[in-house]
Amino acid sequence: MKMILFVLVFLGLFMASFSWAAGNVVVSAPGVEIRSDGSISAPGVEIGADGSISAPGVQIEPGGKVEAPGVIINTGGATEAGDNDVVVTSDGGMVNVSCTEQNLFINGDKNRVHGNGKILALTVRGDGNTIVIRDDVGIIVITGDYNVITVPETDISIEDNGDNNTILRSSR
Repeated sequence: MKMILFVLVFLGLFMASFSWAAGNVVVSAPGVEIRSDGSISAPGVEIGADGSISAPGVQIEPGGKVEAPGVIINTGGATEAGDNDVVVTSDGGMVNVSCTEQNLFINGDKNRVHGNGKILALTVRGDGNTIVIRDDVGIIVITGDYNVITVPETDISIEDNGDNNTILRSSR
């Protein structure tokens, strides 16, 4: 009788621990866990069930906000400019950005930005930026000084409210 009771208690504990584990960790390997809610943990990296990613010095939120040392990129949600714009805020950053019929805002000084895709409007608020746009851009608005912007040889409206800005034309 004691043996049956021992086996039942052992099975009960085993089933309870299995049930608890099924609610949390589904797959485990040395240093890596995949949880039932879809989140993943590895040394130095956490991927949340909501799609957020964090690693040393980098945070990516589900709404499209990316933060790294010295650079913040907002996409996909309501921003200072409007819905679905791409806003890069940085000083001295090196950033590659892809747009799909979006407005691109560059805020800050001495950045090196490469933009791809269809950019409806490029707004540059800062000084000493070097910006290369590889694809289409409809209008460029500059409020800073000493910016160098390279764009394709297409018809682009340019509103330069700064000083000593240079617009270079390149073939695609």
